[in-house]
Amino acid sequence: MKHADGFSLAYFTITEVQLGTTITTTVNFTVSSSALNGSVTVVTSTPLVTLTTANHPQSGVVTVTGSNNSKVRVTVLGSNPTAANQVRIEVDANGDGTFEVNTLFPWSTLDAL
Repeated sequence: MKHADGFSLAYFTITEVQLGTTITTTVNFTVSSSALNGSVTVVTSTPLVTLTTANHPQSGVVTVTGSNNSKVRVTVLGSNPTAANQVRIEVDANGDGTFEVNTLFPWSTLDAL
């Protein structure tokens, strides 16, 4: 029998500033749940910068930290929706500070998820 699992959101902050045609965004929070076996912390270490005419940011870094200090780091390298290598996703599965996986994606692949 499945039961509903609650999620707890803590330390949530979002900042968005528009200056001319550029929007700068930071988001930081922690989500806790037994479904996650603990908590996940999301930190924007470098603000996401998006042009008001674009669907994707052109730069920024977001890091997600889970149990045992495991991490996923997402680095935005460009905003072109069809160009290759616009987003780098790195994974440190064992939490030792070394990213074992480093993969580049076009936005179109991530949009399809």
